Amino acid sequence: MKICKRQRHINKCERKINWWRLKDKNFREEFSEKVLEKVKLAESVQEWWKINSAVIRKTGEEVFGLTFGRGVPKDKEAWWWNEEVQKVVKEKKDAKRKWDMPVSAEDGQAYKSAKKEAKQAMAKAKAESVREAYEQLQKNQDIRQLIWIGKSRDKASKDLTAIKQMKDETGIILHDHGKIIQRWLNYFEKLLNEENLRVKTEEGGANEGLMMDISRDEVKRAIEKMKNGKGVGPAQIPIEVWKCLGKKGIELLWDLMKKTW
Repeated sequence: MKICKRQRHINKCERKINWWRLKDKNFREEFSEKVLEKVKLAESVQEWWKINSAVIRKTGEEVFGLTFGRGVPKDKEAWWWNEEVQKVVKEKKDAKRKWDMPVSAEDGQAYKSAKKEAKQAMAKAKAESVREAYEQLQKNQDIRQLIWIGKSRDKASKDLTAIKQMKDETGIILHDHGKIIQRWLNYFEKLLNEENLRVKTEEGGANEGLMMDISRDEVKRAIEKMKNGKGVGPAQIPIEVWKCLGKKGIELLWDLMKKTW
């Protein structure tokens, strides 16, 4: 008889750079040193960004490494896992791995027992964590956290994912999805293509060429104002990278902004 190993269905996703390791001082210093050695101040804006963004991403892969590319199951909660839960889950996985080999009744019974223990441990840990969270929220010093949770819940309940009906130009209510999309199309075409009357004052026309160049302090203030932990853009480079590079990073961005301007 051919023994077939049970296949686990794992959601695969794109492998990403472990930017969270920027929190470590040693990693941060190594990354900053290597990036500043390889960056080049090209004359063309496109060439500048193409070279330096590639340098940052490649250095990030070398220093921080990549994720495994395994997707996380939807709505999986693991914030309350403690050492005991991790231990019993590991025992359950080991029992499952052993059962996937030549099947025996003893291995199957051991896996079922480990699975039951893991389920009980997870339920106990989750209940304990929820109880502690409620106790903290009842304290006066955590009233801000309670207000934040209430506001987020209220905001989520009011978030509209789809528009079921709207009025047309004459006030008639539209229910058909295609007509609603066409109404939005006509609205934005009129909004974005309508020409306003240009009134010329007695002083003359518009002042051209009086715009000030971008300053180094302006770039510095913009970087300091941006928050950490935000999602990366198409370039896959977080704001923490530019903050990690310090003054030289500001000089790099200032050079790019001047050429773009």
